[in-house]
Amino acid sequence: MATPVAWIWLIGAGVGHLCLVVLAVNVLHSLGWRSHWIESATLAGLGLVGLASLGIAVWALGVGPEGWGGPLGAYGALAGVVGWVGLPIVTVWRLCRRPPVGLRRVSVPLPMAGEPRSCYIGDGPGSRILRLPGNQSLEPRLDELSVVVERLPRGLDGLSIIHLTDLHLAPCYDRRFFEEVMDLAAGLEPDLVLVTGDIVEHDDAVSWIAPVLGRLRGRLGQYAIVGNHDFRHGEAAVRRGIAAAGYVDVDGLWHTIETPAGRIAVGGTSAPWGPDLTRQGMPKAGLRIVLSHSPDPFPRIARWNAVDLMLCGHNHGGQIRVPVLGSILVPSRYSRRFDQGQFRRGRTLMHVGRGLGAKHPLRWNCPPELTRIVLRSPVAMGSAGSVGSGHAAAAEPLWAGYGGRGLWPRTVFG
Repeated sequence: MATPVAWIWLIGAGVGHLCLVVLAVNVLHSLGWRSHWIESATLAGLGLVGLASLGIAVWALGVGPEGWGGPLGAYGALAGVVGWVGLPIVTVWRLCRRPPVGLRRVSVPLPMAGEPRSCYIGDGPGSRILRLPGNQSLEPRLDELSVVVERLPRGLDGLSIIHLTDLHLAPCYDRRFFEEVMDLAAGLEPDLVLVTGDIVEHDDAVSWIAPVLGRLRGRLGQYAIVGNHDFRHGEAAVRRGIAAAGYVDVDGLWHTIETPAGRIAVGGTSAPWGPDLTRQGMPKAGLRIVLSHSPDPFPRIARWNAVDLMLCGHNHGGQIRVPVLGSILVPSRYSRRFDQGQFRRGRTLMHVGRGLGAKHPLRWNCPPELTRIVLRSPVAMGSAGSVGSGHAAAAEPLWAGYGGRGLWPRTVFG
């Protein structure tokens, strides 16, 4: 029979085993497979793992600690270390992680007009999920970031960007939900609009792309890439919708924008599902931005020491965030490391958006996100070490005193 100490170790091993299974699922879903079968295979695999785990637990309790030898015993020891040591260390590290230097963030609810929120629910598959109590999928927020870009030319100070990702257009939503978010974003009068993939989640919603995205314009243009879900619903049709909406598809290539204040270069990649982006052909520019559906290329792109801003999605912030632990299921080779938020390596700052929609539209403690980013030049600010002086738009929520459209602050190209 298992002693109290053995029971304690078994509990830790069970938690550690669960952590290792989650890690395997997350990494598996980061691979470049485009097929629908991956989810069915994952569910089947989890069922088998669950049954095997139950059998091993019964065996371990039956034989007692003296019988915990061989490969199963070694795996149990590993799982125990993960459960009792690894998970606490990672949790504390994540809780103590500070935002990158030179960044200021404000988050406020988007002032959606629809009441009750159920008016934004469609009649397609998944609509019942949207009706679950506590589901935050119809409660989008505006995240405004003010970011110091060390090499940003003085003339580009105040450049504003609207970042959208993971719309997952599908008839479980009423199309008015997306249209209203686009209209609110358009009211912010951005200089650039950048979309990082997973635009569509249902074949019937491919026709929504142009009328939804077409409501949003940037003074300097609109740019987009596709995501892994877009490949499952007719890649060519999705790209045609992007073009019809007036967006430039930069998937796998670089595009330059000439302004009186300096050149801006925008590149994109939907790797590992679609085209990759390399340094070859990377243009000279005062500001370089990379759109990547997944944040997984971040370490490689940061090593170029040539990209100022990288915008991503894909991970949805985990959709369900447990108090203290945070996200759990995150489809990345780095698992939960880049689930949401901002990360810096050298010159490159990466923002990972939580997305606006989802294939399975269930969100808890992880509301949908529309992001506005304002870039600041240390030269124009007169200081490389602080953010916010002399920039009222970054110092308070944009919706403060909101009384209707037409009150949004204008930006550098206004």
